[in-house]
Amino acid sequence: MLHRRAAFTLIELLVVIAIIAILIGLLLPAVQKVREAAARMQCSNNLKQIVLAAHNYHSAEGSFPPGFVTGGNPGLTSGWRTLNPHNPAHFTPGWSVFTYLLPYLEQDNLFRQINLTQPILSPANAPAIAAARNGRFSVFVCPSDTSPRNVDIFDFGEVGSHTAFSGTGTVLANLPVSSYVACIGSGDHELIGSDPQFNGVFFRNSRVRVEDITDGSSQTVGFGERMSRVCESTWLGVIPGAEAVHSVEWVGRMGLPHRSHNYRPANVLVTAHLRGSLPNQASTASPSAFMSAHTAGVVFANMDGSVRLITSTIPITTFRALATRAGGEVIGDY
Repeated sequence: MLHRRAAFTLIELLVVIAIIAILIGLLLPAVQKVREAAARMQCSNNLKQIVLAAHNYHSAEGSFPPGFVTGGNPGLTSGWRTLNPHNPAHFTPGWSVFTYLLPYLEQDNLFRQINLTQPILSPANAPAIAAARNGRFSVFVCPSDTSPRNVDIFDFGEVGSHTAFSGTGTVLANLPVSSYVACIGSGDHELIGSDPQFNGVFFRNSRVRVEDITDGSSQTVGFGERMSRVCESTWLGVIPGAEAVHSVEWVGRMGLPHRSHNYRPANVLVTAHLRGSLPNQASTASPSAFMSAHTAGVVFANMDGSVRLITSTIPITTFRALATRAGGEVIGDY
């Protein structure tokens, strides 16, 4: 006599589904944690490569590369808020420290196409810019930073108060994105010729040497994260007339009235400072602050080649001291 096997009852089926749902709920956070750990490791490796490339440049040229290059002096009396941002002397040719590091990051072919004496957007550099836009530069992008490969660089017409303009801006260029910026120091982004605020390693026309970092290279930040989801910027350099502004995503997250509500000058496209905003401190973050997509903190590269994650619990005085190359500060544990 044949016996038919009974099918699952509805209650049994619901129990099985509930068990599977619980297992998935337990598994997903673990998978996300593993993915984030892998992304942070790759991000740390990127910064490691960048700072080591800076040392290789130093070995070849006798100094670290400039934060960005200008062909003229913007003057000795005016800060960036009172300067006309369209004056080419302030920011041209504009090539950044990252561009100068290309030969040391296995990107010599692109570097050979660039005419460093000409502005980034000059016709002479059009083929190089096209190659940069079409290339893939994973060393400049944190895996947790999910913005597009290329981003628009805007002119919002800002001169004077940074809360005055509310337009959509004019796109000056579409350039390869960067998740990293060089550290200009602990002060503001002034453009005075002899500005003492430029107390970091990378700034306008800088040529800092290892022996100039008297605070110790292990206690001086050279590079760090600023995810493009906060401020869309490029590793190529500084574009005259541009402003560094919050991304659309960040404007919505912070409830700001418009993208340029807290704009910064063009040099912030490749540099940032350790000043008033702690790492990943969203409430005080400006486009010139260090921010990352990592919930644990921001990854920084010190000038000795070491890489370290710094959280928002670091004392602000310690954080600012890490930005100076010769401030004479005593830095404790952090």
